[in-house]
Amino acid sequence: MSDMFPMLHVSLPRLHYFAAVARAGSLVRAARELGTTHSNLSMQMRALEEELGGALLERRGRGLVLTALGNEVAWYAEE
Repeated sequence: MSDMFPMLHVSLPRLHYFAAVARAGSLVRAARELGTTHSNLSMQMRALEEELGGALLERRGRGLVLTALGNEVAWYAEE
């Protein structure tokens, strides 16, 4: 990520949730893995996107694909 400073103010639980979504490629699968609901996870992803000022996920068919920003955040979240 070119400017890591915005990541200093991001919710760690949301980063954890995002990492699970990025790995699973699906909100439903990630929610099941995390023991939460699809609805809660969706709200957390929207809030994280708002915190970061951009889209992290893009719907493709029945799955989700990471945007360029999503790839950067996923790298950071896994570190």
